[in-house]
Amino acid sequence: MATDSLRFSIMQVDASFPGGNVQIHVIEGDHIRFGPDNRDTLTGWFYWCFRVRGAMGRTLHFHPCRKNLMTSLAPAVSIDQGRSWTWLDRSCVQSDDSFIVTIPQNADDWRVCMTIPYTQQELNAFAERHAGRWQTDTLCRTDKGSDVALWRIGQDIQQARHRVFVAARHHCCESMANYVIEGLIEAALQSDETGLWWQKHVSLTVVPFVDWDGVWAGDQGKNRHPRDHNRDYDGQPIYPQTPAIMQEVRRQASLGLDAVLDIHCPWIHGLDNEEIYMVGQESPENWQRQEQLAEHLAVAAAKGPLPYNPLDNIAFGQRWNKPNNFTGGRSFASWACSQQGVGLSSSFEIPYALARKQIMTADNVRKFGGQLARALKQYMASSPVDSSIPG
Repeated sequence: MATDSLRFSIMQVDASFPGGNVQIHVIEGDHIRFGPDNRDTLTGWFYWCFRVRGAMGRTLHFHPCRKNLMTSLAPAVSIDQGRSWTWLDRSCVQSDDSFIVTIPQNADDWRVCMTIPYTQQELNAFAERHAGRWQTDTLCRTDKGSDVALWRIGQDIQQARHRVFVAARHHCCESMANYVIEGLIEAALQSDETGLWWQKHVSLTVVPFVDWDGVWAGDQGKNRHPRDHNRDYDGQPIYPQTPAIMQEVRRQASLGLDAVLDIHCPWIHGLDNEEIYMVGQESPENWQRQEQLAEHLAVAAAKGPLPYNPLDNIAFGQRWNKPNNFTGGRSFASWACSQQGVGLSSSFEIPYALARKQIMTADNVRKFGGQLARALKQYMASSPVDSSIPG
């Protein structure tokens, strides 16, 4: 949680709240020059989220300190202390990526973010809405002493016909991933055909925040020093989350683990970053299973607000998905793909703002998560995992 702040008159600009991140460079009158706090990120990254207090009714001009700190949309804003978020109108953004906003008279705590954030506040609210409907365990404790949540939903692992393991926030700034998980879980809890099938046949395990402390602090997470959490699966892990996840996956794989999904967000905008897609694994057998899931997902997503086209998936060896992009350690999805008894391993990339020109909101990303649940149902019903076959 960043504490960098500067005051002008009675106006305060800061990031001193969970998930907050900013460096304020200059405040001159109504002009605020800012950038992300990259802290221990080895390469420049783009996540920022801050608040302005004491500026009701003022028209402020925000200047990012460099390019590539904005999505193809205007930023997202909240006037209720981060409980709900909406996208600003793109017309407020200037050619240099600066943006001009008149702070509403009722917004003493006005927050702005490059995307729609998701912190422990949202996680707790979601869990409270569904209290008693799943088992909450602790995966492990972080180096800073925080408990990392692990959720078990549906059938007992030993008794289930199918098993699914889902993780998010290996890169802690990738917030849109959790709205997918909310939609997936809610679909699995419904009393319709899809939900009842999940409840009867599936054990779903979820690690909603792998980098728990990073989410709280508002870190970037990507390319973190001394190691990216999603490069920690090479047999010499430095984070306690990694061996705990590996142990859990191996335990379930010994019984037959149908699918391991790691949900991410891509680069901020542009080619390969404004579509929903799967990242292909090196194993041809695994890629074939990814393509099977993709066929089911295309059918399911056709009924929802966000488009998904299997042609957007990136096969191993294509475009950026090449071995030299995974230096510094092994990714979770790659490691899981190598485990005997894992039927399918895939990472998903969920854009920060636009999916094939459709605007991403918390609600329609949840709906996509529900469509993913329906696609997984069709995939598992037609392609049960055989734990005797290496993944």
